[in-house]
Amino acid sequence: MDSSIVIVRWVDAHVDGSWEQDTDGKLADVTTVGFLVKETDESIVIASTISPPMHNCRITIPKAWIKERKVIKFETKQRKSKRKKLPAVGQRPNHSCIPLRAR
Repeated sequence: MDSSIVIVRWVDAHVDGSWEQDTDGKLADVTTVGFLVKETDESIVIASTISPPMHNCRITIPKAWIKERKVIKFETKQRKSKRKKLPAVGQRPNHSCIPLRAR
């Protein structure tokens, strides 16, 4: 597994430990964010912290309970032509939104 970061929206059992006359019978709508560390045909395992090859604080979510799943992608490199130009040493940055009196 490549340890992608995922956002998973899923439903879980709703637990109530008090005496009640009635209940709404609704399931809990849950959102989990973390590192995908394992996936099988039946479930996914998400960890909050990884230090390959180890991980901790895991949750196993049955795929049947998942309503939505999204992988978060990070760009690790930016083309040189797309980078912001930094001012040379000793020069002020060009901030057109700063009034002249504040410069």
